[in-house]
Formats: sequence, C-alpha cells, structure tokens
Amino acid sequence: MEIPKFPELDESSFEDLEKIQTLSTHLSLLHALSSVDQMDLMTLSEKTGLTAQRIVEFIEYQEKFTSNALYFLSEIPLDLRGKILQTIGLSSRKNYNVSLSPMGLDLLSHLSP
Repeated sequence: MEIPKFPELDESSFEDLEKIQTLSTHLSLLHALSSVDQMDLMTLSEKTGLTAQRIVEFIEYQEKFTSNALYFLSEIPLDLRGKILQTIGLSSRKNYNVSLSPMGLDLLSHLSP
C-alpha cells in the first residue's frame, strides 16, 4: 500500500484536511493499540488526546461504511457506581474496550515503527 506524500500548502484543499484528520485519527488509534490486545475507551482517550465520544463516533462510522473495519468496540458492563449514576440520570455514558480487528493488525504490521 503506497501512502501519498502530503501536498504543499499552496497545493492543498479543504478536502485534503478531512483526509489528513482521518489519517491522523487512524494513526493515533493504531499507535495506542499497537502494544496491547485491547484498551478501555477512557485510557485510549487519554493516550490519543481524542475525546471518548470522538473515538466511538469514528469507529462506528468506519464500521458502518467500511466492510473491513480496523477496530472492534465491545461494551463493558457498568460497575455499581456507573449504574447508580445512570439510574438517577447523571450519566448515560457507556464504556467500551477497543481492540484491533484482524485487518487492523495486518495494517499495523506494515507500518514502520
């Protein structure tokens, strides 16, 4: 897989910005997940600097529009504190474990360290 060179600023467009942001998100997630089997969403958020909501939305979007998703999301059951907060309406947030799919692991093996 050949990675195109970044265009110079005067050759760029706003469409390039979207591509670069997507590439940056992928690389951040791949790098953070490269040395672990899975990571919980909050830790992944801390390691990448991406919000938990952004990560979930990004992965769900990839799953919806790509047949070869690079990541898996698996919901972690809420602990007692989380259930209480959710019951009284103070938190509706779910937590997930995030891992690389076989396609993600394959792509990771082709990236230079």
